[in-house]
Amino acid sequence: MKTVSWELYDISWTRFSHFSRHDELIDAPIRFIWYKKRDKEMKTVNYVYDECSEDMFMLIYFAKEAGEAEIFIEYDCTVHIEPLASQYLTSSKHEDRQEGGNETVNNF
Repeated sequence: MKTVSWELYDISWTRFSHFSRHDELIDAPIRFIWYKKRDKEMKTVNYVYDECSEDMFMLIYFAKEAGEAEIFIEYDCTVHIEPLASQYLTSSKHEDRQEGGNETVNNF
C-alpha cells in the first residue's frame, strides 16, 4: 500500500496510468479504479471504468466530500503477463504436486 497526496484537479485516468507505469513500475493496463472512504467497509466500494469521465467526476466529488479516499487499482493481467509472474505460477504448481496430501481432504 502506498499513500499519495494529489490535488483534486490532478485526479484523472491518465494520472493513475502514469502513477502505475512510472511510480509502481506496472505495465499492465488498468481495468478498474476502486475507491471508498478510508474508514468504511469494502462493501461500500465504488469504481471507475475505462476512462469514463462521469465516473471520474464522481471520484473527484467523492474525494472532495470525504477529504481522503482509499483507492485500489485493478489491472488487466490477461493483456500483459510479466515473465516473473509466470515463473511464480510454475513454481507454485510444482510445490503443490510435491505436497499432494491436501488434495484428498474431502474424500471419506
